[in-house]
Amino acid sequence: MFRGFGRSKKKPVLEDNELTTGIVQHPVTKRGQIWISFTGHDIQCVTAHNQREEASRVARQMASA
Repeated sequence: MFRGFGRSKKKPVLEDNELTTGIVQHPVTKRGQIWISFTGHDIQCVTAHNQREEASRVARQMASA
């Protein structure tokens, strides 16, 4: 098993069936990267967009799904 995979040893800061999303600008490409977290500790990048408005729209869709 790879290090870092598996169940987190930290207590989740989010409730069951709750997730959070956000947008961060990549320092080199300047694209808006949408991230998602299911525990509040882990962050996974899902998509990247050239236009901030498009990234915001997709992040809102993910959060409401």
